[in-house]
Parts: sequence; C-alpha cells; structure tokens
Amino acid sequence: MTVGKDESPDPSKLEPLVSEIRRKLRRMSHRYDHIVSYLNVKSYWTALDEVRNEFDVKMLPKVYAENEIWNSKKLHMGPIGIFKTEIGDLVSEVRRYANGTPL
Repeated sequence: MTVGKDESPDPSKLEPLVSEIRRKLRRMSHRYDHIVSYLNVKSYWTALDEVRNEFDVKMLPKVYAENEIWNSKKLHMGPIGIFKTEIGDLVSEVRRYANGTPL
C-alpha cells in the first residue's frame, strides 16, 4: 500500500514510496514482458524513476521523460491537460508491444 506515502509531495515520503514501488514491482514484474508507466504526478514520477532501470520501465508521457519539465507555465498546460493530450504516447507504446515491434 502506498496510502500515507503519496498524498502530497513531501520529500520525507519519497523513500518509503520508492521502497513500496520496488517491492510491488519485484512481486509482479516477472509476469510481464514490458512495464509502461503513464504518470502526470511528479512525486510518483520521481519515485518510479528511482527503480525504472532495475525493472526496465518505459516512462511516459514523453513530454516529461524527454524534457523533465514539470512547470505548467512552460508547458502551457497543467498535469491533467498533459495526461489527456499526450495519451497518444501510451497508445503508440501499447500498439508497438502488441505488434511485437522491437524496442
């Protein structure tokens, strides 16, 4: 459970959240060929980024992955807008895996 570790971006909660994510991914990662995350919450992104290489997690949307920009003014859109407008990243990634296209 991540309850109590993620309700606000409190730096003291980051390590417990990372530990919990790592524990869950260890338990379930062997069941999947690919793991894709689609996040628009910086604290979740930061926590998952800590273990992404360990579990080979593809992190989306690309606007955050490539630029690491989380400033709504610079992006001209808030997190919910990004989440909705960048859904094509997730659709493309799932299609690629479903079609067996190499990474």
